[in-house]
Amino acid sequence: MRKTRMQIKFLCVLLASLSFASAASITATAVTVTAAIPESGDSAKTAWEKAKAGRDVATAAAEAATDPVYLVKVYVKLPPAGSESYQLWVGDEEVPEFGSFKHGLFFKVYGQEQLSKWAGKPLRMGIRGQAPQPLGQDFPPEAAKDAIRAAGSVPARPKTKDVLAD
Repeated sequence: MRKTRMQIKFLCVLLASLSFASAASITATAVTVTAAIPESGDSAKTAWEKAKAGRDVATAAAEAATDPVYLVKVYVKLPPAGSESYQLWVGDEEVPEFGSFKHGLFFKVYGQEQLSKWAGKPLRMGIRGQAPQPLGQDFPPEAAKDAIRAAGSVPARPKTKDVLAD
């Protein structure tokens, strides 16, 4: 009985140390920001955020139709997923929604104001409930944003044909 308890305690300590070590060893190799073609959901989300901030709904919708959308990719090798969820931070601000792709994580940035606010700030990541660890990369600086804006003038999303009107 005593031997079994000792084995269980050993396994618990081992698993706890592996979980912490894997979260602490996450490092990013690169961060890219590219202009993207806004989808209808992107424009709706931008309009909703502007209306929530106190703007007139019609004005917010008109502004959202012309606001740019940027796709940020963080190239990072993550440990296998466990029961805990990850948090991603840029500076002191948490990224509310992000997804994963083969080489790391991605998220969308709506508007140039957010890009300017995050310029040059460090990226951090951690398991929910623990202190976030630096990824070793910073969000691209403002000079890189100017190049993205100049080169990335993305055409508006083409309108789809209204089949119900025919």
